[in-house]
Amino acid sequence: MMIKRIQDFFRRGAVAYLVAQLLSPVFSFLIVVLLTRSLSTEVYGEYVIYITSINFLTLFGSSWVGTSILRFYSSQERSKESTYGSLILTQIFASLIVILSAIFINFFFPLFPGATSWMIVQILVFYLLNSLVDLNLCTLRADENATGYALVFVLNNLMKLGVVLCSVFLTKDISYLFSLWACSTLLSFLFVIFLVSKSIKISSLSIDKSFIKEVLHFGLPTIMTGVGGLILIQSDRYMINILLGPESVSFYNVSNLIIANSLGVIGTTLIMTYYSKIVDSWELKQDTSYVIDKGVQTYLLFALPAIVGIFFVSKDVFATFFDERYQAANEYVPYLLITAFISALLQYYQKSFLLLKRMKLQASLYTVAGALNIVLNLVLIPKLQVTGAALATCISFAFLLILVLGLNFKLNIRWGFPILFAVKSMISCLVMGASLFLFQRFVSINSPVLSLILSIGIGAAAYYIVMTLFGVRSSEFILKKKVME
Repeated sequence: MMIKRIQDFFRRGAVAYLVAQLLSPVFSFLIVVLLTRSLSTEVYGEYVIYITSINFLTLFGSSWVGTSILRFYSSQERSKESTYGSLILTQIFASLIVILSAIFINFFFPLFPGATSWMIVQILVFYLLNSLVDLNLCTLRADENATGYALVFVLNNLMKLGVVLCSVFLTKDISYLFSLWACSTLLSFLFVIFLVSKSIKISSLSIDKSFIKEVLHFGLPTIMTGVGGLILIQSDRYMINILLGPESVSFYNVSNLIIANSLGVIGTTLIMTYYSKIVDSWELKQDTSYVIDKGVQTYLLFALPAIVGIFFVSKDVFATFFDERYQAANEYVPYLLITAFISALLQYYQKSFLLLKRMKLQASLYTVAGALNIVLNLVLIPKLQVTGAALATCISFAFLLILVLGLNFKLNIRWGFPILFAVKSMISCLVMGASLFLFQRFVSINSPVLSLILSIGIGAAAYYIVMTLFGVRSSEFILKKKVME
């Protein structure tokens, strides 16, 4: 059975990552469902802007430190205690600088429009604790403790869901949401520190000043990469808010949520599984191109049918989980699907910059693509409304992928692409799409829930049957050490 063979691929760390990445979006999705049903579209739109601002703070204060620990944790040049101690100190100082900067900037440009001073304090405390949890989660990933990572990841999101259920859903207000989230995040921090201490002697931490300088040299350029990435992915919320208002932000974010918690989960889960394997193969001078090829191939196996399936069932998803105010958001889904697909492919093909430590080059590419996205948003949003923002992001990501592939070629990096497998998967998706089209065209079902369940079953069955007929085997997904060497 093909499913049984595919399961062999996930028999190690991928299982835990898959569980975390499947359960976490479920919690995230339920949080948004509760928020959209409890708050007005305007208040929910303001909440989205707050979260977007937190993401920008995270970028400047913590994400680059997490990238550094993933890159240097396996190095034999220093002990784990030295690596972790240096990075945790860097993380704390960076977060405090970002918090002070945010307070200063907020006097001139409202990062949190409509928020009271007390709410801003809540948000910044939540950010600080969340950044420490994120760094330790990266430590668990680098240490290949997938089970520990999954436990913390799921627990953190479960507590956030509980806070929303007890606070926002019952009170119809977000005044104390972030302070309660800060409390739940503190519990997650204590738990993740306990797990990290199993492999790192916390009492023996040391600071390596020369390593901190190396981290700054490596990590700080990734901020510009992240800035470009966030501009590509999330600046459209600010643009929509400025040009159309917070209500339109709420519609756009709900549509993005559908994609992020489906197609985005697939891409994130697989790149997390392959990340350490890609770095290790490079460090050991093995065939990294082979690992990239298998990673992309596995992504295509799940992503292509997911794109077709989401396209056909998104209307039923909106009708099932959201009220009539958000039904129009379904029209943005096709553009966002293409964007999410390209974004996941980028995660594989841009690894050349990480491995070659050419982060400034990667940052420049993201800066150019981010600038293009801003220009396109300014041009398209007034003409096409929210659809213009979705189209602008899609075009910008496609442009970025072309730049990355072109520079890989110039750097003499030849990452592979499984063309034959992609053809098999696309043909299977055509059969799957035809099956769903005929089902929705000739079978009338009044219940969107039943229609959603049947559509998923029919689509999955069609794809599975055709891929089986093509003779897809487990050997196409399992990394073979002899070949890598």
